[in-house]
Amino acid sequence: MTHISEIIEDILVEWAYRVHDGMPNPKNAQHIHELRESMEELNLPNKVIYEVIQNLINEEDKEHRLDDKEKEKAKNMGLVHLGGGSYGKEGKEATHQAVDGKLVKKGDEEKPRQTTTKSNIPDTPFEKEKEKVDKPSKEENRNKDHQDTDAALNYSKTQEQRDKESGTSDFDKGAGTHVSRAGEASTHKALRMLKEGKSYDEIEKQLMSIANDKDTFLTKEWVNASIAATKSIESTFGIDNIDEIVWDTKSGHKTIGVENHGTSADMFVKLKDGTRVGVSLKKDGKVFIRNGGHKQVFDKLSNDLITRGVSEAEVEEFKKKAGIESFQEDLKQSINTGVDKLRVSQVYPNILNNLKTDTEYARKVLGPNYEKYINRMDDEFFDRLQGKSGKMTKDDIKILAKISATEEIMNEDPSIYNDMRDADIRLTQRFLQGIQDSKQIESAIKDEVLKGIHVEQIFGTDTDMNLDKFMTVYGIEPDGSQLSERTLLNLFGSDVESSLKDYRNVKSDENKKLLQKSLRDKLVIDYKDGAKDGTIKIKLDDGSLYPLFTIKSRSRGIGASPTFEMAQTNFMSNALKFGTDVNEWPEPQKTNFLRKQAEEE
Repeated sequence: MTHISEIIEDILVEWAYRVHDGMPNPKNAQHIHELRESMEELNLPNKVIYEVIQNLINEEDKEHRLDDKEKEKAKNMGLVHLGGGSYGKEGKEATHQAVDGKLVKKGDEEKPRQTTTKSNIPDTPFEKEKEKVDKPSKEENRNKDHQDTDAALNYSKTQEQRDKESGTSDFDKGAGTHVSRAGEASTHKALRMLKEGKSYDEIEKQLMSIANDKDTFLTKEWVNASIAATKSIESTFGIDNIDEIVWDTKSGHKTIGVENHGTSADMFVKLKDGTRVGVSLKKDGKVFIRNGGHKQVFDKLSNDLITRGVSEAEVEEFKKKAGIESFQEDLKQSINTGVDKLRVSQVYPNILNNLKTDTEYARKVLGPNYEKYINRMDDEFFDRLQGKSGKMTKDDIKILAKISATEEIMNEDPSIYNDMRDADIRLTQRFLQGIQDSKQIESAIKDEVLKGIHVEQIFGTDTDMNLDKFMTVYGIEPDGSQLSERTLLNLFGSDVESSLKDYRNVKSDENKKLLQKSLRDKLVIDYKDGAKDGTIKIKLDDGSLYPLFTIKSRSRGIGASPTFEMAQTNFMSNALKFGTDVNEWPEPQKTNFLRKQAEEE
């Protein structure tokens, strides 16, 4: 764990950085507020934050106090405490001041007011230390960034447990999971080692030694991806042209001047000519623009559509068609219909009897929890499923799904199971129908895709971006691939390239809108009826269409809440690396892609 002095240093550095003159004053309420925010930024426990602030306040109070002997002296002089350590006759101006417990005549104070240092952040849980508060130098920021990166790279499950127990952490971990952070950090480390003169064999050996430790989060897959990504970055810039390599940490931002960069970059390189490049790292081509529970993702998407100018009325209609409530109602109807069919089934009575009398059969149909499930199959089982009696549970739905999937029921009427199973497919189709029914929504969805692949940042049309360049690097073996300006233009073709030139010649809002339209026009949403997912395709210059992203909802079992995802296809990641002509791809990638295409048709 970090030494207590380093924690104190971090607090003071952050605090001094936040106050306008770099001189924190515990008497200033705004400065105390900044202190609280500084400690919250460092992820310190609330208990620690409270104690530090209270100790500071108490330190201030101590300076206003008189020791017992001096109190008696003040009393004998007829002086009373007027506040702020000042003393004087009641109702009169202050004539004396408390200084370090002593009563001193005004104007005769022996020392100036003490400024806040580590010694003012005392007692439990911190030690008193005397150090000056200075803003860290560029070298100190760089060292802190590299330390944090190495800490993430080597972070262990044991350390994670310690951090959970203590409520503190040694480093700025950044966003994402422990695994993804370790993966990002491994690319950072690999690039640094390459700059230090290490070979790729040496780099791989060192990173694999970390991945082979079962207590760490770094995986072998991420090591391979990191090596590939490093090769891609090196081939683009040349290792000798790279001046700085930093992670997405506060100290890293300060090192190369990319504070508030406003991008999804995971790391940054600064070239010797001063160019600051943000790099988004992906382990492979399995990238999601949107991914998560259908309700959460759909609600967020709906709000974003309104932000993009879609009318609230159209969004509300979209919600009715494809919101989570539509799925729940659809599934409810499927359950009702299925129960009606089972009530008159010729084989269901035998199934029920076998479940209650034959343990092996029950285990086969219902699984290891068969006893619990059988207890739910009482006289009110069907009524609960149809909302006529009691409260239906997820277990009731699971039982219905398992029974309807038996060989006996599937032979008699497969629609019972299939209709429930396909509720998520119908949800996807309603989602696509909602897009198709509204030109506004269709346009906004295309903009979402373009945002997801960071087109504005890559082309440099994002005027709020505090970076000079931005790129996405995929750790696809052996030497990575990129979503960069060059590869993006290769993908989107001549019309987009022409519009980009026009914008750069005249950086007007009108030309920016025309560029966005030319990008949007290259995207085609496939609304194929009955498909399990929708497809967002790109129209190449020769008129051919290829899939870039898929759109679908899916549930992990009947009755489970559906998820929603917009996922990148392997065509896009391969096209970025090998070009858009599939026939020119290496044989493994070409064969795999064509096989999947044939399966979908």
